Amino acid sequence: MNATPPAPVDGGTSENIVPPLNIRFPTASETISETREDVIILWVGAVPHNASQDQFDKKIQQVNHAIRLYDDLKLATDAGDPSNMINCFTNSLEYIELMKQEKFLIIVSYSTPMTSDCVREYLAEVNQKRQVDSILILDISNKLDDSCFASFTKVSLFHDFDKLFAEITKQVELILLQLVAFNLFEQKQRTTKDLTKESASFLWFQVLVDALKKMPKNKNSFKSMLTMCKNYYNTQKKHLDEIAEFERDYKVSDAVKWYTKESFLYRLLNKALRTEDVTSLYLFRTFIVDLSSQLEMEFEKMKLKEDELIVYRGQQMSESELNKLQHNEKNLISTNGFFSTTRCKDIAMGFAKTSSARTDLTPVLFEIRASTKLGKVVFADITSLSEFAREEEVLFSLGAVFQIVKFEYDNTDNMYKVHMAATDEGSKDVAKLVNRTSDSGKRMLFGELLLDMGKYTESQKYFETMREQMNSDDAEVADIYHNLGRAYGYKGDFKKALENFNRAYDLRSRTPVTSDYALPDTLNSLGVIYGEQGEYDKAKKRFNDALTMVEQHQTSDTKSKVLHIAQSHSNLGWIHFLKGEYQQALGFHQQSLNSRKQFLGDDFLLLADNYSSIGAVQHALGQFDKAMENYNIGFKIRQLNLPSDHPSIASIYQAIGAVHHESGRYDDALENYKHALDIRAKALGPNHSSVATVYKSIGGVYLDQGEYGQALKQYMRALEICVLTLSESHPSTGDCYHSLGMLCERQNHFEEAVKHYVKAREIITAFLPSEHPSIAKVHAEGWGEEHPDIILTYNAFGVLYRLKKDYPKAKEYFQRADSMCQKYFLRDHPMKARILHNMGDMYTDMGDFHNAIGHYEKAYKMREATLPPDDLSTASSYYNLGCAYFEKNNKVKAITMFEKTLGIYQKQRTKDEKAIQRVKEAINITNKMKKQ
Repeated sequence: MNATPPAPVDGGTSENIVPPLNIRFPTASETISETREDVIILWVGAVPHNASQDQFDKKIQQVNHAIRLYDDLKLATDAGDPSNMINCFTNSLEYIELMKQEKFLIIVSYSTPMTSDCVREYLAEVNQKRQVDSILILDISNKLDDSCFASFTKVSLFHDFDKLFAEITKQVELILLQLVAFNLFEQKQRTTKDLTKESASFLWFQVLVDALKKMPKNKNSFKSMLTMCKNYYNTQKKHLDEIAEFERDYKVSDAVKWYTKESFLYRLLNKALRTEDVTSLYLFRTFIVDLSSQLEMEFEKMKLKEDELIVYRGQQMSESELNKLQHNEKNLISTNGFFSTTRCKDIAMGFAKTSSARTDLTPVLFEIRASTKLGKVVFADITSLSEFAREEEVLFSLGAVFQIVKFEYDNTDNMYKVHMAATDEGSKDVAKLVNRTSDSGKRMLFGELLLDMGKYTESQKYFETMREQMNSDDAEVADIYHNLGRAYGYKGDFKKALENFNRAYDLRSRTPVTSDYALPDTLNSLGVIYGEQGEYDKAKKRFNDALTMVEQHQTSDTKSKVLHIAQSHSNLGWIHFLKGEYQQALGFHQQSLNSRKQFLGDDFLLLADNYSSIGAVQHALGQFDKAMENYNIGFKIRQLNLPSDHPSIASIYQAIGAVHHESGRYDDALENYKHALDIRAKALGPNHSSVATVYKSIGGVYLDQGEYGQALKQYMRALEICVLTLSESHPSTGDCYHSLGMLCERQNHFEEAVKHYVKAREIITAFLPSEHPSIAKVHAEGWGEEHPDIILTYNAFGVLYRLKKDYPKAKEYFQRADSMCQKYFLRDHPMKARILHNMGDMYTDMGDFHNAIGHYEKAYKMREATLPPDDLSTASSYYNLGCAYFEKNNKVKAITMFEKTLGIYQKQRTKDEKAIQRVKEAINITNKMKKQ
């Protein structure tokens, strides 16, 4: 487990439970359950009166299993109350917003008490939803006509239930066809990916599938898959019969046949592939292997008969999707799933021209050249194996890559054509990544890849399943405990992480290990957890023990030895950083970087950790330009190597945002913080504790911009998350109260500030060991040695004693803070300017305007040298200096400072109207006194 600069430990997402029944009568407040299918039918309105509820359910579910029914009769307390219909519309909209990875087919059953205006209002909302594919209106009363809905591109009107049902069947099939083919145009729901821009995500998915295919088969793998399928379709006789037939008759040679039957396997597997649902993919692993193997066998047969073939794919696309293709000409794209094409151009054109309920779709024909001499792209003519032989289908296996050669409009066929060529380009990068991760056993590799991809909960569950299936004396049990420790550590559950690492260490100490460096690896991981808990001496001892063990190891493998020494050096750098020993930290991090660069390429992921760590030290020293340079190098390496939604990328966004923040570039800071927030909220959930840290950072920017209402909103959201996911007594919650204290202090609400500071101190000191740096923020007396974080505390206490008018005590704390600034930071560090400014406030309160002026002048000059010219903290120094000049009867200089202050406020468009008014009044009063 690698140590990195202090940052929130990222966790995984929770898994929803599939409900036993999929046709429901939901309410607005219910928890939305997971669906394993791509298409969800929403029926809004009354069930047709000529069909019983049971008949209606069965008829619709013959087409699609996933249904949600919003029936006004079920929800109504008064059947004649139109508000019940509005309630149905509102509930269905809420559900659509919650389901991000599925496509919706909406049926609106028009009946009393609906009005055409009510329906049109609802259609205007859902017609623009990305998730909504088509909207069908059933009007048995014949009160509506097509002209009512001409402006809606996704809407069709029907007056007969049987015709509507036929259209539902066709639309579901058409939606599935679109999804299986190209879905690169919708963020996070991709069957086809733009490799040129998202190569990291593509590579990781390919390596994950490769690991799945290499895993050993066992009798339980099909059993687990079928159990999941039975539970999901437990009320659907049609699918249960298919599952029973599969269980009874399936043979490896039937894989293609079963996939092309468009049965339960076809739907569930395709969605798992498209959405990269690793939990489902693991369940389907044996069938994936069988299908891939059969296609490879057929591909070998094709090589003997053909050198190249041309195949086609018919598709309907929106204007935005067409533009995406056009703009990616010459680029590479790839399918996540198995990709279906046909030898017959007419069949493909028939698919492209299939009538649709939507009026905004355009037919597109893909023409693909594929050489049988390619080494990595596997495809096969499956006509003799398919359930639909007449389609002359050619099926491409997982990971096929294509180049978009040409995009054009064909006037002869009256449709757009996309010419593509299958290519091996990109496969070398996959092979390189596979080699990087090939040290582990085949079963272990899959779970470790999940960890590397940031899927911590999925990895935890995988290793827990492995542990349950293994004998206690299995050689890999220690490896499982070690990886479980990693998963829990990344999720922030340090107690469980420590338990698992200790078990791994105990086993590795007593039994033969699977790696020469297994024991020092666990020691390093134990050190990281102790460091995260603030137990620095324990952490440092583990890192040094690991380093000694590696240095004493006799081996001819110089590379492995040097790289493991580099890991210990990196971890020691991290612990010195946490202790505020920045020069020692910098030395260890530089040693680690130099060692790794001897053996690793410039874009290797471990180097990103080194650059980020060095950047963190430089950041702490106030060397913002150097810090930004190293952060950016680390960021680029992570972009090349990790999926775009990986929590590590969020961490670097937050670090870069912090440099922008402290440099006064508030817009840039907010942009980076919001990137971090988006990634963490999507990857880890909106209530994860690491999301709270981003809210606190965003609140800090608003605080410095003088937007106190926005700052309060962000701090309260952070506090809400910390209380919800951690506890009222957790130190992160205490840190939220500390932020609220700073906000109150800035607004001159000093009594409230003191209350928040006291609460923060009580929480943090009660929870953490006395040597933890977080305590330095709120309780300097509890810190036994000098640490840069104490500067914040000394400064805060100086302010509080000033407010109490205990000026000797205030001066003592300010001077302590100033002395430590000189020891740890550069001469013009922003913290130094902050302390000087606060000392100026103290001298002003004492009536010592001469000393006040001296300190304010030093503060604003430092701020001018290190911050943008329109920074609000500089304006604060100008204003207070102006006030001091006013008291010294130097009205000319006072006016100059007040006008500078107003200039910054106006340029920043600060929302603190009271501050602006205060400056304007100061200018008016000073001008009047000048004239007297």
